[in-house]
Amino acid sequence: GGGGTQSWNNNRGGGGGGYSGGGGGQLGQPTCWGGGGGSYNNGANQTNTSGSNIGDGKVIISELCNIKIFASGSNSVAPSICSGQSLTLTTNAVSNYTWSTGNSTSTTIVVSPTSSQTYSIIGTSSLACQAATSISVTVSGGLPVLTITNTPSTLCLGQSATLTAGGALSYTWSGGSVPVTNGQSFMPNATTTYTVSGQNGCGISTSTTAITIAPLVVTASATPTLVCAGSTATLTAVSSVNGYTWSPVGSMLNPVVVGPAASTIYTVSASDGTCFGTATVAVNTQPTPTITIVSSSSLVCEGAAVTMTASGAQSYTWTPGNTNGSNFSDNPTAPTAYQVVGTSANGCISQASQIVITQPSPTVTISANKTNVCSGDPVILTASGANSYNWTNGPSTAINQVNPTAATVYTVTGMATNSCTSQQTVSINVLIPNVVVAATSSSICSGKSTTLTATGANTYVWTGVSSINGVAPVSPTTSTVYSVTATATLPGLSCSTTTNIAITVFANPSVSIVASKTVVCRSDASVTLSGTGAVSYTWSTNSTSTGINVQPQSTTTYTILGVDANGCEGTSSIQIKVNACTSIGELTGMEKGVLVYPNPSNGQFEISSETDINLTLLNELGQELRTIKLTAQNNHSARVEDLAKGIYFIVGQNESLKINQKIVISK
Repeated sequence: GGGGTQSWNNNRGGGGGGYSGGGGGQLGQPTCWGGGGGSYNNGANQTNTSGSNIGDGKVIISELCNIKIFASGSNSVAPSICSGQSLTLTTNAVSNYTWSTGNSTSTTIVVSPTSSQTYSIIGTSSLACQAATSISVTVSGGLPVLTITNTPSTLCLGQSATLTAGGALSYTWSGGSVPVTNGQSFMPNATTTYTVSGQNGCGISTSTTAITIAPLVVTASATPTLVCAGSTATLTAVSSVNGYTWSPVGSMLNPVVVGPAASTIYTVSASDGTCFGTATVAVNTQPTPTITIVSSSSLVCEGAAVTMTASGAQSYTWTPGNTNGSNFSDNPTAPTAYQVVGTSANGCISQASQIVITQPSPTVTISANKTNVCSGDPVILTASGANSYNWTNGPSTAINQVNPTAATVYTVTGMATNSCTSQQTVSINVLIPNVVVAATSSSICSGKSTTLTATGANTYVWTGVSSINGVAPVSPTTSTVYSVTATATLPGLSCSTTTNIAITVFANPSVSIVASKTVVCRSDASVTLSGTGAVSYTWSTNSTSTGINVQPQSTTTYTILGVDANGCEGTSSIQIKVNACTSIGELTGMEKGVLVYPNPSNGQFEISSETDINLTLLNELGQELRTIKLTAQNNHSARVEDLAKGIYFIVGQNESLKINQKIVISK
C-alpha cells in the first residue's frame, strides 16, 4: 500500500494494491483507524474502492503447474513398508504421465521394492501444466531394533534429561507426567521408567529405559510443634546445601521463628541452583483464652471497695496484689490499672486490664468531752472534716450524745460534696467494778451458816449484813438473796455497782421409824425397824442400812439419823416394849398364826403374822369396817387406830390359817 498520512490526531495507512492485504492500523488521538483495505480483483463484478474500508483482505492462490504422488497406507507422502510387501502409488496427474517404472498407461502402479526406492512421474496436471514429482519409499528388512541413549540416567530434581531412540523411522515415548519428545530435553519430576515405541515399515518395537530422580534430601522440624495461638515456634531445616526459602513466611533464614495464629503447615525449599528439595513441618495451635473483666465500678472514692470478676479462662492471677482466682477485691487509694492474666485448660495465656479512677475522700475526726465514764454517764461526741455525718446506730448530725453502759467504740461516716465517704472511730472506756461475789456454800441446811465474799472493787457494803473488807458471815433461816454495793475508783472517777447472790436454805428431813411391832415378848422373833424420809441412815446400833432387825430382851429405845439428798439431817426414835408374856390372852392370837396386841386396848393395837394374809375388821353387828393386808412389803404388820369403845372381830384366812379373833376396846 501507499504511504499513510499522519497528524496529531489522525493516523491512516495507505491504500492497498491489487491482490494485496490492507495497510497497517495506527494509533491516533482521539480515534484509532485501521489501515486501508486491499483490493479484491476477481470475479465478474469487481469492486475497487479507495480510501478506508472495513473488512478482511482475501487472496486466493491456485497451484497450476504441480502434480503429486500418493501412497496407500498410513503415510501417503512418506511411505514405509517391510521387505516383500507391495505398495500402491497413485498420481493426481490427468494425462501424459510416464512412471519411472516405465508404465505410461495408468494413474496407479503397484510396486514391491526390496530396498528403499524413489519413484517418479512426469505428467500433465488438471490445469494443463506439464510437471514432474517423486516419492521415496523406505523398505525395512524387519521389525526395528531400537537403541536408546539416556543422557543422563541419574539426576536431581530440577535438572534436564534427553531420551534419544534410534533404529526406527518414528518414535513415541510414554511414561511419567512430563511429555517426552525423542531427542529433545525435558525436566523429569520423579523417578520413572519410560517406554519408547519405534515404528518402521515392518511394524512397531518397544524398549524401556529409566531415569532416576535423586531429590535433594531436606528435613524440617519445629520446636515446639504445639503452641498457643500467637506464641512462637522455631523452624529448622537440614540439608546438604545452605540456601532455603520458607513459605508461607517468605523467609530465607534458617532457623526461622514463627508465631502462627492458627495451625499451619510450613514448607521449606532447599536448592543449590540446580537441584532442589522440599520438606514440610506442621505447627499446631491451641486457642488462647479471651479474657474479660467485669468491674463493680470504674470510678470509686479513695479507699472504697471495688470488685472485679474475670472470665474466659480456667485460672487467673491479678496484679497488683499477685492474688489468684476469678474474683478480686481491692480498696484503691489512687488511680490504679489492674491486670489479670488468664490461663486456659490447655495452658494458653492471655490478659485483660481494668483502670479504676479514684476520687478524694474526706478526712474525718471525732472529739469527745470525756473518754472515761461510769456506766450510763453522758458523753458528747463531735465529728468534723466532712459535709454530712451519719453515726452508726445514731443520729445523722455532727454531734452525738451517748450514755455507754460498757466500753464502746463509736463510728461516724462522713460524706464530702463528691459523695465520697470515710469513717472514723472513738473509744469510750466505762469504769465498771469487776465484782465477783461468792459464798463458802450457796446451799445450806436449816440452822447452818455460810460466809459471803465480794472482790474486784475498792470498797463494799452488804445490805443488812455486817462485813469487813467485803466478807460477811450469814445464817439465814430461809432462802435469801443478799446484795452488795461495790465501788471502784480512778483518779477523778468513782463508779459503783450492785451485785446479788442467792443462798438457798434446805429444810431438814422429817425422819421416822416404822416397826414391825412395838410390843413383843422376850421369846418373840426379831422386830424389823425401817427408816423413812431420808436417803441414807445411821442407827444407834451403828448400822447404816435403811432397815435393821432387833430382838430386845427389855424395853429399848432405838434412834436413827437420816440424811437427805441435800445433805441435811433429821433424827427419830422408837421404843420397843418387851412384856413378860404370862397372860394366856396374849398368847391366844399367836397360837393361831396372827398376833393382836395389846388386847384389850384403848383403841390402838398392832396386828402381825408370819405369812401373807388378808384380814377384815368387823363390828358387833357384823359390819365390815376396813380391810387389812399383811404382806412382806409391810413386814406382815399393821397398826389399827381410832376405834370406838366396843367389841370387834378380826376374820380372814389363807391356805394354812383361818382367823376369827375377838378384839376388845375399852376407853
